[in-house]
Amino acid sequence: MPGAAFSYDGCPEVVREFLFYIETIRNLSPRTVQAYWIDLRTFLRYLKLARGCVQSDTELESIDVSDVDLDFISRVTTMEVYEYLHYVMKDRENAAATRSRKISALRSYFKYL
Repeated sequence: MPGAAFSYDGCPEVVREFLFYIETIRNLSPRTVQAYWIDLRTFLRYLKLARGCVQSDTELESIDVSDVDLDFISRVTTMEVYEYLHYVMKDRENAAATRSRKISALRSYFKYL
């Protein structure tokens, strides 16, 4: 498993494949792979909440994304990405550098797909 010291519990298969790819083929550091997983997990949790897949009062950190599949991901729109970036900027108060890393993770993932 990528970055064996870090837990990828609940990682959907379609994301796990990407994490293995960026660590083994692209030779990214385990810390970068870990950061990408955290960013992708947050994005998927946000999507499940925004799409009404969970109750609207569900805490983001408690949303399980292990059931996310390629069909769910293939329906991601540019507007959903923009709304997510707005959410992390306004609600989570992520700095520009943090948002840039999140964009990098999303760009790499969707390019991989």
